[in-house]
Amino acid sequence: MLIVITGPAGSGKSTVSRELAKRLDKSACIDVDRVKDFIVNTFIYGKAPEGVWQWKLLGKNIGLLAKNYLESGLETIIEGYISRDAWAEVYKYVKPDYEFLLLPMRNVTISRDLARVENERMGEEIVATHHEHFSTEPIFDRFIKIDSSDEEVDITVQKILDRIF
Repeated sequence: MLIVITGPAGSGKSTVSRELAKRLDKSACIDVDRVKDFIVNTFIYGKAPEGVWQWKLLGKNIGLLAKNYLESGLETIIEGYISRDAWAEVYKYVKPDYEFLLLPMRNVTISRDLARVENERMGEEIVATHHEHFSTEPIFDRFIKIDSSDEEVDITVQKILDRIF
């Protein structure tokens, strides 16, 4: 089974994905940010040709990793944010069984970002822009939305488990 968990900064993607992976028998969790960090001299987030190429390469690598884990019998979770171009590349190699969008209220994502250690904070403006993107981008219309604003991690994980089993 392939599960995708995405959402804005501060939505709980990493925490929920790790906890979900622990509750599955045999699992692998692909952290998009870690794969992004394979590109050593700064990942380009913009729409410049080099940035588009990097997003597509990221999607291809995530798709291939997921395919390898699935073929090895592991339940696989892809966790993080990637661009529309990157999703298109992922889907060339694998098709998710479930796609979840963790979307807490905007003020919650901002306060969670402020609670991070200083060098990991994105800042209020970026977090608000991120939240707007996930709230309005059509690609996420098909995702199962979970408002994780006031929930403990265990409750969010249980909601996901209830949907997949």
